[in-house]
Amino acid sequence: MSLNLVFKNIFHQQRVSKAVPMVQLPIQKYSTDALKPVLIAFLTLVACVLTYYFHAVLGIGTIISHVYYLPIILACIWWQRRGLWVAVFLVIFLLASHQLLRPQATTVNDHIRILMLMVIAIVVAELSQRIAATQRQLKSAHDQLESRVEKRTAQLADANHELELEIEQHKRTEERLALSARRLEQRNEEVKNFAYIVSHDLRAPLINLKGFSAELRSALEVIRPVLETHISRLDDPLHADESTALLDITEALDFIGSSADRMDSLINALLHLSRLGRTELKPESLDMRKKVKETLNTLAHQIAEKKIKVDIGPLPVIEADRLAMQQILGNLLNNAILYSVPGREGRIEITSENGLDQVTFHIRDNGRGIAPEDMDKVFMPFRRAGRTDLPGEGMGLAYTQALVNRHGGHIQCRSTVDEGSTFSFTIPVPLSTHEAQQ
Repeated sequence: MSLNLVFKNIFHQQRVSKAVPMVQLPIQKYSTDALKPVLIAFLTLVACVLTYYFHAVLGIGTIISHVYYLPIILACIWWQRRGLWVAVFLVIFLLASHQLLRPQATTVNDHIRILMLMVIAIVVAELSQRIAATQRQLKSAHDQLESRVEKRTAQLADANHELELEIEQHKRTEERLALSARRLEQRNEEVKNFAYIVSHDLRAPLINLKGFSAELRSALEVIRPVLETHISRLDDPLHADESTALLDITEALDFIGSSADRMDSLINALLHLSRLGRTELKPESLDMRKKVKETLNTLAHQIAEKKIKVDIGPLPVIEADRLAMQQILGNLLNNAILYSVPGREGRIEITSENGLDQVTFHIRDNGRGIAPEDMDKVFMPFRRAGRTDLPGEGMGLAYTQALVNRHGGHIQCRSTVDEGSTFSFTIPVPLSTHEAQQ
């Protein structure tokens, strides 16, 4: 019998053991294990009987040892090294039968064949022992892997559950934010409508006030000669009182007229601010460097008068409303000029920086600056930060903020008293434009 047959039997046994898992068939495993020693004992007995029969009765023994292979190999496969005892027993029995029954026919070949039986038994036992050890290691590794997989699966399930909860929370947060955004947009629209309606409705009584005050002034001019003639005929105390009253009426009418004019300008400013939130923007490609130079040309007289040096850095091409951008630049540059410090060489810097989806423009000056307590007034309508010694209604920066917001950007101010201010505003840039500039 060759070693190839031994290996085939071993591998066949391994495939059988894999095909019939012990865990799944515990009853079959128990019955098979119980039959193994019975089968080996039966085959061993058959080998011994055949050996005795062929030696004693037939008188031959050259092929008798081949019947020993089956119980020896099965014993070594199933019991590993313990199966060698079966091989030892059969070898001893074979030697004894040769010596007792056919002592004159014992040859060197018989001893070589017996030695080969033991070598095959040892080889099969060692192979089976190693295979069994490898199986145990594989089973241990498989159990550890299953344990890790179960643990990792549990962790992934927990993480997945947490992720689902987090996603649900994000969805709820997004829904709340969307609802808040809609409410805010509705409130902004209501504020715009309210500002428009209020400013529009205020105009009617203001016109009446200005009209009737003008009529009173005209009537006063008509009756003034009569009153002056009447006052001149009165006694001195009455003459003084009537003259004072006539002057008070004239001053009151002047005050009413100037107040009405002031109110009219404020209402116009409020209407203009309301219209800025309603006017449809018409975005177009704008070269900001060219636009800045155009704006500075309109302010050339003031710049030369105050001796201000202007530095313009590299500016990009953006998509924006031409008129709106002109008003934004005009308001910011005009403020930088108006609030320069007398006696100090003025300086204005216009720069920009490109972001992922927006462009930020910076307008820096070395003017008066703004105190920290006045920073909250910078963009408020009708409010002036710092000294109010310059003409205007305080609406320029409010207009600027409204226009920047209409473009989807934002504006902010950083300032230090007596050192200057920096106004920075952002304009969103479409992805295609951003890639083209790169």
